[in-house]
Amino acid sequence: MLTTTHIGRDTTGGVKFPSTILNEVALPFSSLSDQTRVSLMDENLVEEADKKSIKDEPLSSDEEDEYAIQVDEADGEEDLEKTELLPYENNLMVDTMDDDVLFIAARGLGLERLFQLHLQLYSSQKLLVLVLNTNQNDEYFFLKKLKECGVDSPPKVLNSELSVQLRESLYHAGGVQFVTSRILMTDLLTGRIPVENVSGVVVYRAHTVMTSFQESFIIRLLREKKPNIFVKAFTDSASAIAARGIGQLQRLVDKLYVRRVRLLPRFDVEVKSCFEKDAPRLIEIMVDVPMSYRKAITPLVDIIRTCVKELKQCSPRIAASVAEESASPWSGITPSALEIELKKNTITLTEKQQRLLKELDELRAILGQIQDLDPITAYRSFKSIRSGKDVSSSVINANSGWVFTRTAGKIYAALEDIVKARDSKGEPAILHPAKWAALRSSLEEIRETAVRRFTEGNTTPINILILASSNTVCSQMAELLRFGIPSLVSNLHKELANEEGKDCEVLDASPIWEPHRIALFGMDTKQYKKDREGMMTELIQEQKKVARDGRKRRAKAQGVKGKSGGAQTLISEFGIVHYKKMRGWNTTEERVAGSKDGEVTEVEANTEAGGSSQPCDEPPFEDPQIVILPHGERYKLINHLESLKPEFVVFYNTDLVSLRIVEMFKAVEQCPMNVYSLMYRESTEEDRYLCAIQREQLAFEQLLREQMVLLIPREYNVEREQPPVIQKSTRDGRATQPAETPKIIVDMREFNSELPTVLYQKGIDVVPSTIEVGDYILSDEIAVERKALDDLTQSLHSGRIFKQIQEMTLHYKHTVLLIESREKFRMKMVNGGPFQGELSRRCRDTRSLFCILLRSTPSIQCVWSLDPQNTAELFEELKMNQANPSVEKALAIKCNDGANEQGSSASTDKSSKASENKQKTGKPKNINKVLQRQLTNIPGLAAGDVERIMKSETIGNLYELANASESTLMEANGQNAVQAQKLVNFFSVDFRNM
Repeated sequence: MLTTTHIGRDTTGGVKFPSTILNEVALPFSSLSDQTRVSLMDENLVEEADKKSIKDEPLSSDEEDEYAIQVDEADGEEDLEKTELLPYENNLMVDTMDDDVLFIAARGLGLERLFQLHLQLYSSQKLLVLVLNTNQNDEYFFLKKLKECGVDSPPKVLNSELSVQLRESLYHAGGVQFVTSRILMTDLLTGRIPVENVSGVVVYRAHTVMTSFQESFIIRLLREKKPNIFVKAFTDSASAIAARGIGQLQRLVDKLYVRRVRLLPRFDVEVKSCFEKDAPRLIEIMVDVPMSYRKAITPLVDIIRTCVKELKQCSPRIAASVAEESASPWSGITPSALEIELKKNTITLTEKQQRLLKELDELRAILGQIQDLDPITAYRSFKSIRSGKDVSSSVINANSGWVFTRTAGKIYAALEDIVKARDSKGEPAILHPAKWAALRSSLEEIRETAVRRFTEGNTTPINILILASSNTVCSQMAELLRFGIPSLVSNLHKELANEEGKDCEVLDASPIWEPHRIALFGMDTKQYKKDREGMMTELIQEQKKVARDGRKRRAKAQGVKGKSGGAQTLISEFGIVHYKKMRGWNTTEERVAGSKDGEVTEVEANTEAGGSSQPCDEPPFEDPQIVILPHGERYKLINHLESLKPEFVVFYNTDLVSLRIVEMFKAVEQCPMNVYSLMYRESTEEDRYLCAIQREQLAFEQLLREQMVLLIPREYNVEREQPPVIQKSTRDGRATQPAETPKIIVDMREFNSELPTVLYQKGIDVVPSTIEVGDYILSDEIAVERKALDDLTQSLHSGRIFKQIQEMTLHYKHTVLLIESREKFRMKMVNGGPFQGELSRRCRDTRSLFCILLRSTPSIQCVWSLDPQNTAELFEELKMNQANPSVEKALAIKCNDGANEQGSSASTDKSSKASENKQKTGKPKNINKVLQRQLTNIPGLAAGDVERIMKSETIGNLYELANASESTLMEANGQNAVQAQKLVNFFSVDFRNM
């Protein structure tokens, strides 16, 4: 039986509900305390709950039919939209309703839809559900969908634009709330969230939790304070989990604190049967690649594979799984795992690695231009690289030598033969990609179908959706349809002839399609961003209104607390109603016509106006509407499918995710759909598509094997260790002081690492704050700056670390530079990085800068830690017998910007006033270490002389130093007449005299 969920408050009163669904849905609310339940219900719902109850026995078939009729009547009164469930979605939600589950679906298999269904289920004021790990596009998409469904409690977005008081009020309002991990973690540690009201947590893109630590830390805090909350995690990146090796699924389950994993591959029996029941009509057009094209593509792929092998040879520190994948046959057609891994830490790469990564991007771009665009564009790009005209890819400075190989010459010759081909008359031959002709024939076939329907009297509009690989390909497709193949090719020849200083004739346009019936949509449109920002602004205003009315509503609910009588809450009060599939609805038009009372469809409107379905004056035939859209943006594809409901979908470039989204849309809407798939036979495009299917299938097979041996604990391990305490002697009548929980102030940016979580497990309270000096404040005298290897390398080259250490040494007695990485303790090898003996120029500069840092600040303590566990033990020892730091003092310490001191040199009056103020206060001066190092380069000044001058009260800045007289310099430098004379002579030397 196909079922649907209905979100919204039910007006039919005590409706009976099947016990199987009742037990599943009532679980999250049963975890709330009585006080919380009453505080989150308004007065009307409390009175209804006192009068009505739900029967526990299952319903018979007659009762179910009667229940469906009652629901239909209620739907007609409320005029709310229904969401139909596919059979496998219904079984999946019922099966996992009362479990803490990690959903791993295949890419494009409706994960957004499954996530939306869960949000609809929890959109109630009686539940407080926190949504983590979403971005602005996710929030905009789901907010729009939930708004269309008319949920009882609209979702809320909590970001940095809301004040602390407003967030506290919204937490009490309940419902689904999208919260950033940083804000939620801060509110949890500071006690701003009513944890007793939290029903559960929903995590989107759960695979990213493996590399981040904020979401895992948040779930741990909630589990510790309220163990019975539910956790639902969603991801469709099975390859990202399996690519990290064996055991990663167990690690992800432990970090999410779930007890069950639900895999949903495309080859699942229920999914397969659901999609094959009413599959779209697929027309697969295989186009032969011309031999002239193969002469350029084959050697180009060989060069790409050679570059990947060379990249593997100069990267000896990679894991075995990454190295094995880099040697696979598909490494030449898709970016390998090695490339993805190296691009994450570009700052630590050698010059050769950076050069090879850049060349791989350029070569794959040329390969895509040959197959997806046209050979003329690919020829121009290859020629610019080979001739060195492109500044970003100079042949001598930024090329590893592949341009000078014989294989590169073959590619250039093959492209040149295609571009400069001549016919029997000596005129330029019109050689175009074979896919262009296939696209034209497909559209002509669709036009014939539209003309036939028009002559038969069927005026139902036909929409066509064309999907291509990128914005550039989409733009060329639009030009192809507007101008025709001959005109477009001649225009491309014209652009090439202009570069070579020749003349070429441009043919007249012969459009394939009516230009005004072609619409092009890019990846990021201004209108999309404007709509998203407008919705978010409107939502924030509504949330402020909800927060203002929250206290009054809760006070009214508390007044009727004694009237509830402890009766069981109605299932209708959750805003969830179970629907049967309405028989006889086979098409989208029929479903729209019968969905809402009083709504007139297009056919009905025409009938009323003209007396029949056909108008009196028949309009002329127009080509169907064509919409061109690139791959890569799921939400836009879903929105276009739902708004256009295209009967014909043309894949100019086949994409696995987009194809499954279209397949899912067809299964949900059950509308007629024809899919045209254009693909080159035995090409890299076909290999890339088959490779994506194979890699995902292998990933799911690996996850299935790991799922069978998962270790799920009976209870979640959220207990904290007892921090070590120094035992003091109590002899001689000494009283024992009460033990104080150790605290560490942690900068907000550090919560992206694992260390705060480990510190919390060790029993140390973590105080989140936005501090400017230091990362970890252990006490009022100890500050720690934590750096990873890549961050340390980047900070050394940018000079940021020198400023950070300088500020720490000025304000704290003990300064620690913590380098946390395992890289140092691995076996040393050649080309191992700047701290492992790498002899490249950049690595030598990095080591030199690190030595300068240690020599310039001898008071700094540099510590190299193995891992976060080792670092936490080190912090425990440093915290021994140390008082907890003061948050007020840590926040009061600000970075002294050297520009402020230098900017005061523009005016002598300002500097003199500052000197007078310092003389009155009598406080010691904090000198600028950067200027101190620079002044030591002046002849005749040593480090001690510079410090003496900078701390004197007579000279306040560089302007005063350069214009000071000899007597003033003697006063500032301890009556050293010789040195004062040298300084006066140095600042008064004429530049033109030698």
